Amino acid sequence: QAGRYDLPHSAQVLLQRQSERWSVAVTGTARSGFPVAERVEAGRTRLPTYLRLDFAASVRFPFAGLRWSTQAQVYNLTARRNIVDIRPDANGVQRNVVGLGLVPMLTLTARW
Repeated sequence: QAGRYDLPHSAQVLLQRQSERWSVAVTGTARSGFPVAERVEAGRTRLPTYLRLDFAASVRFPFAGLRWSTQAQVYNLTARRNIVDIRPDANGVQRNVVGLGLVPMLTLTARW
């Protein structure tokens, strides 16, 4: 579906700082006019502006003869509930489908 790739405006920015032991990154995503599949009831339509800010920080350290790393991430730091689709409900009324709000994640990895 070629229309799915027709984005009038799209930008993604990555700011990252890294050393041997730690790293910090912030990613911003902005796009407008993402097309929605053609629907008989609604015709062609586009989604509103999508904005998201993500954050990640990690640290690496040796412990008990292993190489450890831990990473903390926050998906959608601003907790903005972006509209990701428009779908009809059981009555045929068009409803907005919203994406995830703020999602924290923690990862711990050991390597030998």
